[in-house]
Amino acid sequence: MNLTRVHIRVRLRDRTITSAADEHLAVAGHEARWLPAADVIICSEPSRRPAEDVHALLAAYPGSLVVAVGAPDGGCVVGTRDGQLSVFRGADPATLGSIAHAWTLSGGRLDELRGALIRATITRSAPPASPGPLRPAARRDRRRSPAPG
Repeated sequence: MNLTRVHIRVRLRDRTITSAADEHLAVAGHEARWLPAADVIICSEPSRRPAEDVHALLAAYPGSLVVAVGAPDGGCVVGTRDGQLSVFRGADPATLGSIAHAWTLSGGRLDELRGALIRATITRSAPPASPGPLRPAARRDRRRSPAPG
């Protein structure tokens, strides 16, 4: 699980340049306890049926906007909550999932990213270490001082 910040600059085929920024929770497919909270679900291990996995994960976790699943050929399949599905060659699922989330939230469509020049700055922050068991707070002395008088 990572809190992910993304800034992308996309040059589309018609030479239009668009920017988008985003912050989301990206969760690996094997992190079962965090999947219900994920904005982006990432399955980096290649799947024999990546498109079916995308559809199944989107159905199972309705809070997720994007799912990216590794494909056997080294690319990945990315799907969105609104039914978009695209195959990308030679792309890392974690990176592409984060780019797709930012792009989708900015109103873009996944098919626009194919053939586009994308510059992305992606910062992933691991969650803070657990503080350990909770301890009761020390009680404060609640007696009041007498009013001056």
